[in-house]
Amino acid sequence: MSTATKYPVAFTFVAGGAEWHGGVNYFRSLFLALQSLPCSNVQPVAFIGMKADLAGYQFPANVRVVRDRVFDRFSLKWILNKLAAKYLGMPWLANRVLLRHGAEIVSHGWPSHHAAIRTIAWIPDFQHLHLPHFFAPEELRGRDRLYHQLAEHSALVIVSSESARNDLQRFAPRFADKARVLRFCAMPPNLEASASVDLSSIYGLDAPYFYIPNQVWAHKNHLTAVRALAELATAYPDVKVVCSGSLSDYRNPYHIEALRSEIAQRGLAQRFTLLGLVPYPHIARLMLNSVAVINPSLFEGWSTTVEEAKALGVPLILSDLDVHREQCEHGEATFFEPLVPSALADRMRSMLLAHQSSSPRVDPRAALDRHRLRTAEFARTYERIVAELRGAAGIA
Repeated sequence: MSTATKYPVAFTFVAGGAEWHGGVNYFRSLFLALQSLPCSNVQPVAFIGMKADLAGYQFPANVRVVRDRVFDRFSLKWILNKLAAKYLGMPWLANRVLLRHGAEIVSHGWPSHHAAIRTIAWIPDFQHLHLPHFFAPEELRGRDRLYHQLAEHSALVIVSSESARNDLQRFAPRFADKARVLRFCAMPPNLEASASVDLSSIYGLDAPYFYIPNQVWAHKNHLTAVRALAELATAYPDVKVVCSGSLSDYRNPYHIEALRSEIAQRGLAQRFTLLGLVPYPHIARLMLNSVAVINPSLFEGWSTTVEEAKALGVPLILSDLDVHREQCEHGEATFFEPLVPSALADRMRSMLLAHQSSSPRVDPRAALDRHRLRTAEFARTYERIVAELRGAAGIA
C-alpha cells in the first residue's frame, strides 16, 4: 500500500520530551511495529517543536514530521495555546496546526475538545492507586484529575493490559467501555550490535550473575533482591547481582543512599553492582550472559524489561503481579512473592542449578522470531483501534 493511501494519525511531542526515554522508546516501538507490517494503513505524523533535536527521537522512516512553535515549551505560541486551553477550554492554536495538516485523530494525546478532532488517550498505568505511599498528596490528586479528564473527554483510552483495564473500571466506571488493551511490544534487541560487547573488560563480569535492568526507584524493589542475594552468600559466594538503570528517584531522593547502605551492611559491595545507565546495545548482552533476568518490582504497567528478555529467550524471575503473569502467559517466567526475600532466593537457587547443569536455553534467534509475531500483533491491534474510531466518527 502506498504512503498516499495511508490514514494520518497525529502524535504530539513537546520540545524537550526526548529526555523522557521510556516514552520515546514506546513511540519508536509503535512506529517501527507499524512500519514492519507489509500493508500498514496508518501514517504516523509527529507534530513537534522547532527547537527539538530530532536525532534524540530517532523516528523511523514511516513517520512524517510536522514542526511548529506551538510545540516548543515556553515559546509565545505555546504559552498562548496553554492560555486558550485554560480559559477557552480548547488548545486552539495546536488544533489549528493539526487540522491544517489533515489530522482528524490524535493518538496518545490530550483531548482536543474540537468536534473535528478525535482523541485516543493513553493511560500507561494506575500505579498511584496501588502504591499511594510512593506519591506526594498533590501528585495523587493531580493524577486522579488528569486520568478522569482523559477518560471523560477522549473517544477511546488505550491501556497496556487487562490488569490496567480492570483498574480503569474501578477508577472511572462510567468511562470503562472506552478502554482498549494494546499490549506493548518493545523494540527487538540488536544481537549484531551487542555481539562485540566484552562484559568482562567493561564491567568485570566473569562470575555467574543475575541481571536487573530496572530504574533504581523505590517501587522497583531492589531491596528484596539484596536480601535474597545475602541468603545465597554462603552456598554461592561468587554469584553476583548486576543492576542497570537510572540511580535517581525523584519521588524518593534518599532511596539510593538507603539501598547502598543495605548493600554495605550485608557485605555485598562487590557482589551487588549498580552500573547506572548503560549503552542500549549492552543490555542485550548483559541479558544473554546472565543466569536470569529478575524483575522484583512492586508494580508494573507493562514491563519493557520483560519484553526484551522474552525477545531473547532469557529466563525470567518475576514478582508475582497480575500484569507479570499476563505478560508471561506462555510460561516464560517463574514467580515469587515480591516482599519475601527467601522466595526470590529459592527461585535464584533453582536457576543456578539449571545453569550449572547446562540445561538448554531458548535459542535467541527462535525467541526473536516469536517476538516479531508479537510485534506484528501489537501493530495490528493498534490499527484496529484506529479503524474503530474512524468508523465511529464516519471518517472515510
